Amino acid sequence: GAFVMLDTATGEIVAMVGGRNYWESKFNRAVQARRQPGSAFKPFVYTAAIERGLGPSMILQDEPLIVPLPGGRTYKPENTKRDFQGPVTMRTALAKSINVPAVRLILMVGPKTAVDVARRCGISGTLYPYPSTALGASEVTLLDLTAAFSVYPNLGVLHRPWAIREVRNRDGAVLERGAPTSEEALSAPVAAVM
Repeated sequence: GAFVMLDTATGEIVAMVGGRNYWESKFNRAVQARRQPGSAFKPFVYTAAIERGLGPSMILQDEPLIVPLPGGRTYKPENTKRDFQGPVTMRTALAKSINVPAVRLILMVGPKTAVDVARRCGISGTLYPYPSTALGASEVTLLDLTAAFSVYPNLGVLHRPWAIREVRNRDGAVLERGAPTSEEALSAPVAAVM
């Protein structure tokens, strides 16, 4: 397991746990482990839709979907309970984390567009522009995902995570100072709607 707590106003890492015992494993799961985020990736797809002018009350169909893939293969996303609710609003689909509408939405806005939103929000590493990316099929680090989610309460501003306030030598002289770095990832209205 891993844990990250950020000060959303500055990006400062308040707490981080990368594993249960450093002496057993020096692999920091908070920053080194790349795991599929699953439904935690869906907000980036919905953000891409909001940026494209689609609204939270737009209707999405929650019904069986077959997506043709190269080589004659197909992708058939399923909902967790393997049921369908019919027409649902974007707001409801995201609030209930319904899979099929999220895949329909990434197909509408374009997988590359959703990946671009995630990148602007601070997700690094390889993100694949595939329909399954809407359901978190690409791998991310916990630190990236936590920082990316902080964009929403900051009305679109990404504060890059940072850990070291300052380094002093044995005489107390400051050798290095850490400082927050920020950039606009989303417009304030889009972040507010999300």
